[in-house]
Amino acid sequence: MIGFISKKKKAWCLAGGIAALLAPALSLTGCDGGGGGGDNVVNMRSTLDGQQERPTPRATPASGSAIVQLNATNNTIEVFVNTQGLTNVVAAHLHVGSTAEAGPVIFDLFVPGDGVFPARLRKTLTPANLKPGTSPSGITANSFDEVLNRIQEGNTYINIHTNDNVAPPNSGPGDFPGGEIRGQVVR
Repeated sequence: MIGFISKKKKAWCLAGGIAALLAPALSLTGCDGGGGGGDNVVNMRSTLDGQQERPTPRATPASGSAIVQLNATNNTIEVFVNTQGLTNVVAAHLHVGSTAEAGPVIFDLFVPGDGVFPARLRKTLTPANLKPGTSPSGITANSFDEVLNRIQEGNTYINIHTNDNVAPPNSGPGDFPGGEIRGQVVR
């Protein structure tokens, strides 16, 4: 079940250090997530960098930030990702897994057929988009409700993959098919 935050607490959070990170998301959706859910929206965040990649951290100047909004009323997850310094992006996903493991993809955020990867990505996820999965340590994400819980527990992460299509892979920035930057989704 999603834990809800009060309007007072939400306002306090937005006024604090998270406000700068939330600015792109709020300009698109409004403080209640845009769906009229009001207090049924839970805001989570993520800071992406190469050092969080598993099993091998990456040396890259690329970075990113994300807001993940859980909306119980609309049964949606809104994901807003801002990135800097990435080239050759081939995919972006939401994965299930702890900070210590590389887990399976549970939602596509960007795939090759989507065109050119934008520096500012917005994606709405619904139960129909879910790819059920279980992490190597046994963390499950087999239903949308389970995913909402895993996100709030800090057991999901955003991963952005790059590939320059020149052998060998993993030769440096712009060529990390397994993921160049990653960020755990947290409160």
